[in-house]
Amino acid sequence: MKYDVPLNLNTNNSLSILIKYISPSSKVLEFGCANGRMTRYLKHELNCEMYIVERESDAYEEAKEYADDGICGDIMDFLWADRWTDFDYIIFADVLEHLSDPSIVLKHCRNILKNTGRILISIPNIAHNDVVIRMIQDTFQYTDIGLLDDTHVHFFARESLLPMAHQAGFVMTGMNYVSLPTGGTEQFWNEDIPVCPELMNLLRERAFGEVYQFVFSLEKQEYAAEITMPSTGFPPMECKIYPDYGQGFSEQTVTVVQADRVAHGRYRYQKEFTAEGCLIRLRFDPVEQQGCILYKAEASSASQKAVAVYKDFVTLGDKVLLKGNDPEIVFVFKEPCEKTISIEVEFEVFSISLINFLFEELKARSISDKK
Repeated sequence: MKYDVPLNLNTNNSLSILIKYISPSSKVLEFGCANGRMTRYLKHELNCEMYIVERESDAYEEAKEYADDGICGDIMDFLWADRWTDFDYIIFADVLEHLSDPSIVLKHCRNILKNTGRILISIPNIAHNDVVIRMIQDTFQYTDIGLLDDTHVHFFARESLLPMAHQAGFVMTGMNYVSLPTGGTEQFWNEDIPVCPELMNLLRERAFGEVYQFVFSLEKQEYAAEITMPSTGFPPMECKIYPDYGQGFSEQTVTVVQADRVAHGRYRYQKEFTAEGCLIRLRFDPVEQQGCILYKAEASSASQKAVAVYKDFVTLGDKVLLKGNDPEIVFVFKEPCEKTISIEVEFEVFSISLINFLFEELKARSISDKK
């Protein structure tokens, strides 16, 4: 089978998220259970009463060892619809996208779900940035696995599942997700991302652009509990830190860190860096292949504050415009540091709002010069 891989509860994956929703000793129906990796865990570790539907006979024979009852057959044959009832949970782990009519399946599930029960769904996100990039290239590239698995007959983004769930009598009461960075999916394995910095800036402003899989919890509309949602999934900006212990800056000692998005096009990095020797300088590269504007750039130890040095820059009031395609901030310490360094850098990449700001700043300077 394509997805016959071990169950890993130590990472943030769709199955580990789904399992967190399930209470011990529950009655569970699992559609498309494959070889039973999650079935086994729910049965043996959570003491759940397990029922399964799996169309591939070899996988079913393996999974049924962990089930109280099961059907080897196609979900769309609906042999399950009149066979069982009163489930606490019904699970579709990356299954709905393979069905010819997922809407009618959800409607039938409503009849066999307890009033207080939940439908748990994981689905790949067709609107991931990698798919968007491929479509900008006029390409819709199917793959053996993943976002554009060549066996998918339906595609879903965050908003497209909700109307279908509503028509079946459900509301979404929980949402989580698994993220992969732009360029990190099977769409670009072993390839460079063919996009310009300007497009990357726009893609970073897509709240769920790096969501690889969504995990939804659905409940019957008339019995739904309080809705719980995570914060929006704006991707961070990847930055680099280079320490200088007396031998200069080197790619061998670089640390890749992530700055959090705080506003449109604006990012902040505020964490501590532990020196591994007598630190003389510390270089911080906020972005790659484009300039940015600095709102704040500070680094300090318990005993001293570093001086920030820039190259190829223009001062704009209390802000600094770093030009060129390789902006960097070099923090210089008066005395070598051997302890923890606190770093705070806030910057904005080029965007419409930043261009407007620069235009207004230049206009103000022009008026001032004329006076």
